[in-house]
Amino acid sequence: MTCIYPTRTRLSEIVVIFDNYRALIKLALWRLSEIVGIFDNYRALPNKVRSHYF
Repeated sequence: MTCIYPTRTRLSEIVVIFDNYRALIKLALWRLSEIVGIFDNYRALPNKVRSHYF
């Protein structure tokens, strides 16, 4: 008869996978907030300076 409940090692694998995804999401959100900050700084520049960049 097979066990229908996950074993302790199986549960620890699931926890590690979940933790890795959580770390990736945190990293992605941090990078996205940096990008948004760059664009906010760009929008705060005067028009003369902005036209120099693009």
